[in-house]
Amino acid sequence: MKTYRIIRSYGNDPVRSTDLQAEALRIWDQQDPAGLNMDAGVIEVFDGDRAYPETADYLYCPEVQRLGIAWGADATWADVPNLDSGILMWLNDPDAWQQAN
Repeated sequence: MKTYRIIRSYGNDPVRSTDLQAEALRIWDQQDPAGLNMDAGVIEVFDGDRAYPETADYLYCPEVQRLGIAWGADATWADVPNLDSGILMWLNDPDAWQQAN
């Protein structure tokens, strides 16, 4: 089973992935910005004790329960109940991730 560790949190700073930035703006435009929170950061992925050399960016908006993860150039999205379960779904259950997309 793959696991993860958040190694950097962006807070309100822009994320590195342009796909995640574009979706953040789309969500922002569709919601009341005053009540909108977005959690963004970088995760390190582990398979057992071995860490992958690449990191992944994430963007989670709890108000709409939407999580985007960018590993490489493109981002993928799913509707998830919380950040932790969403990242674990992306890592370990690609079928469930696709259904929640």
